[in-house]
Amino acid sequence: MAEAIHVAKREIGEKDRQARSCTVRLLRTGPSPGHRRFNRNAQWFSKHVHQLRTDRRYRGRYVAVDKDRVIAASKDLQRLLRTARHRSGQDSLDGIYIQHVGTQSHASVL
Repeated sequence: MAEAIHVAKREIGEKDRQARSCTVRLLRTGPSPGHRRFNRNAQWFSKHVHQLRTDRRYRGRYVAVDKDRVIAASKDLQRLLRTARHRSGQDSLDGIYIQHVGTQSHASVL
């Protein structure tokens, strides 16, 4: 679904005696690829959370999900972030779903 064009005006050249007005246009054609990827990874996690809870490699740890699989797991969140970034092959964690796998059925989204 296309979003409306948002037009924002801001003043530039504050130090300039003659302040000029500049129009900034932002065009969005829908959710970003990272957003769609994140949702897909979140759905995968939701479908497999019971399996992850029963696996001692993941229970009680943070997991990073990308492309329908767990790419990293750790009790240390900072370590998980570094490992996930490295294994995803990208500079950011855009689109990667990160969640703590508890022993209970409730979840907390990070």
